Amino acid sequence: MVYLGYSKYKSAVSGKGIGVGLFTKVAIAGNTTICEYIGEVMTKSEYEKEAKQGRSYFCVLVSQSQYLNCYKNALTGKCMASFANSPVQLVGNPKQNARIVGKKIVSISSIAANEEILVSYGLGYRFPSDTDRTVLRI
Repeated sequence: MVYLGYSKYKSAVSGKGIGVGLFTKVAIAGNTTICEYIGEVMTKSEYEKEAKQGRSYFCVLVSQSQYLNCYKNALTGKCMASFANSPVQLVGNPKQNARIVGKKIVSISSIAANEEILVSYGLGYRFPSDTDRTVLRI
């Protein structure tokens, strides 16, 4: 149902391309589960180690003290959800077309084939720099 491709969007902070994004292979109806975050549960201290190694892009906060580490699964293609970009601070202000429900990405409305999937990671999600994102909270 999904594939990885290069996003057409640029960061409003740096003006550079944002890299890889998650795209639909086929048209998707509204309120359809697209994919799921898959990873290993880890503690806050384990998350902090991942962050120091630059792998916090693939971590999902699931409770006050536990995170889901999707890094290995993202690299092997088992967790495509980790590549969904946020529309926050992108040039052109693209609109969110999917949302996070539990550990799943669900379409808000119909999404055309080959369209990039954009999800909101909450009000605190920002791009202070192109290499420093905050953790996704689901």
